[in-house]
Amino acid sequence: MGSVPWEVVLGLALALFLTGPLVRAPRFVPRLAVENASPHTLTVSATTPRHDGWTIVGIVGARTSTPFREVIDQGRTWVFRASGSSGPGVEFTVSRAQLVQSGWRVIIPDDVEHRLRDAGASPDPGL
Repeated sequence: MGSVPWEVVLGLALALFLTGPLVRAPRFVPRLAVENASPHTLTVSATTPRHDGWTIVGIVGARTSTPFREVIDQGRTWVFRASGSSGPGVEFTVSRAQLVQSGWRVIIPDDVEHRLRDAGASPDPGL
C-alpha cells in the first residue's frame, strides 16, 4: 500500500477548515409545554414552514399538559403536527411571538380533535 500524497491531505484539511463554520449545530428551546385537552394521546412533532424535516417533540397523554426539555428551535414560525393512534397527523402553525407570549406553551387546537375523529381515530380507552 502506498502513502497518501501530501497534496490530498492538505486539500482535505483545507476543505474541512473552510466548511467547518458553515455547519452549525441546531439551537434549542430550553422548555416547551404542550397542553392536550383532547381525549387522544398524541405524538407531537415540529418543523419549519419549509417542511424541511420533522422533529419529534414528544408524546402527550389525553387531557394532560406535558413539558419537554431542549426542543430544537424552529425559528420564527413553528409548524406542529399532532398524530393520534390512526390516520394522518393534523398540522397547525404557531408563531414564535405567540410561543414567547404564552411562556413557551402550545395548546393543541380543538380543531385537531375534530379532524382526528373525522379521520377515524378513537379516543383513549376510558375517556
